[in-house]
Amino acid sequence: MQPHGRIWREAIIHNFANSAGSRPWASVTLDGAGNVYGTTLYNGPGETGSGVDFELSQISGKWQYKIIHNLNNGGGGGPFGGLIFDTAGNLYGTTYGEGSCAATVYELFPQTNGTWKETVLHKFTETDGCQIYGGLAIDSAGNIYGTTAGGGTDNAGTVFELSNSQGKWLRHTLYNFLGGSDGASSFAGVILDSSGDVYGTTYAGGSSGAGTVFEVIP
Repeated sequence: MQPHGRIWREAIIHNFANSAGSRPWASVTLDGAGNVYGTTLYNGPGETGSGVDFELSQISGKWQYKIIHNLNNGGGGGPFGGLIFDTAGNLYGTTYGEGSCAATVYELFPQTNGTWKETVLHKFTETDGCQIYGGLAIDSAGNIYGTTAGGGTDNAGTVFELSNSQGKWLRHTLYNFLGGSDGASSFAGVILDSSGDVYGTTYAGGSSGAGTVFEVIP
């Protein structure tokens, strides 16, 4: 939507079409130059495939769509969450872990030839978390935070952190949901405050079984 006097008007800058990506589930993010980045859940005809990461940039006043990464991860499921940037201009995203609970967090590095290179930072198992639907958050030190909807000690989901130690990414479970009054099944992402506390929501659990808003405190 664009401001036009007191009236806002809509401008479609891209229409998705199956093999070039379809069914974007999450919101988008911007870089410093105003380019738009996002994800789609599928990348094949009939809602198949594992999705794409895309970029939209303006060239001579027209928006140009470009797939920067095909998520051909063989059963890893497409991304329900969007992308985030770090201070170096690298992108981070997730796949939700279709069937096998093999959700992933991955990083995309921009290359000098205009392509992006993927590195999988962590592949989840059922014990450390299963199915990521929400997006990620990143702190000033480059640590990454998110939630899983299932898995963990009680199969009610987890809050996790990924930190880089000497070039190796380490996963830390910050909290295992018990599935009762503390909540269960976090489908959304998380945010951080200036103290490093993590905030989010659960779809289920809580005192009435209708979900919670939670804070995880270091």
